[in-house]
Amino acid sequence: MMEIPPGLRYEVDKEHLGKSFDPANAEHHTEGIVNGYITCMLACYRTIYKNRENEDLWQIFHEDFEGFTPDIFKLGHRVAVRELREQLVIQGVWVKGPKGSISYATTLQDCLDETTPAEWTEEAIKERHKLVQSTTTTSITQPPQNSPQPSQQQQQRQIPLIQTPHTVQTPQVAPQSHIQQWHQQQVQPPQLSYHPTQPQPPPIQSPQLPGFPPAQQSPRQPYQPYTQFPIPERGDSGSTQAKLLTDLMKIYNNDDKKYGGEEYDILDVKLQVFYDCCSKIGLPDTQYYSAFSIMLKGRASNFYYDKLSGRSYDFQTMVNLTKLHFETEENQDHPDSMD
Repeated sequence: MMEIPPGLRYEVDKEHLGKSFDPANAEHHTEGIVNGYITCMLACYRTIYKNRENEDLWQIFHEDFEGFTPDIFKLGHRVAVRELREQLVIQGVWVKGPKGSISYATTLQDCLDETTPAEWTEEAIKERHKLVQSTTTTSITQPPQNSPQPSQQQQQRQIPLIQTPHTVQTPQVAPQSHIQQWHQQQVQPPQLSYHPTQPQPPPIQSPQLPGFPPAQQSPRQPYQPYTQFPIPERGDSGSTQAKLLTDLMKIYNNDDKKYGGEEYDILDVKLQVFYDCCSKIGLPDTQYYSAFSIMLKGRASNFYYDKLSGRSYDFQTMVNLTKLHFETEENQDHPDSMD
């Protein structure tokens, strides 16, 4: 089960968080479940798909929210739908902002109804620049003390532009503090293509600040651009595992792959699918126990949360207990007794 991200400003359905969402299922039409699904998709866009932009992310958004309606979007908390809209804009998918009686739910639905991505206007480009700058600024934390002042050349940075067929813009130059300059060398926000005539910033030869003492200093971990859903770093086993589990949930968005414990549903067959999916995303077998619930549905899922969850069983024990409960000869003859 996916954990609730720290600092979340709205409520989600804990039991359904991380599970697939069926727009046709009226039981899924609750604020908590809709909030949870949007939260999961935001986590994917900010981590797994952080390098997917423009039309590529536009297509992913259409696949993830296929079947949504304005009424379903309206069930989501205002903060959730606003962050979804802003994240799409930052990564190059233009979604109109709310205005007057037009809500976030309406603008997201308009984007979902598009057959081709919307064109970027000058106003849209300016808004995206503000969002990118705001995201970068709010993610900056205090840099190390004794940091040297940046050189005059580092006092400016180029703001990326979106190339449109009807407009040619001169790159805007914004002043930058030493804190922003230091942070910019650690992480870069998602960028669209630069204007052909725009001068490119010089390559950074070293992650250290100019004049920063070398070997005697203990190495620092780079700061993260998003405080809500940290991008996994090498060796960060907890964040890496969460990313892999989120990836696995995306693969299991179709219940046909899942095991439900019905009469002709064979656990060994569904385990072969599970092993193959885990292998594709790189989930080690030592973590299979934490992913087991993702491959379950219906009665099998209920059995997991009633009898297995939170009891520190290893993966093979959970498999054996599940098989013993659903696939013994007695239970196959009397399926009503399994619950």
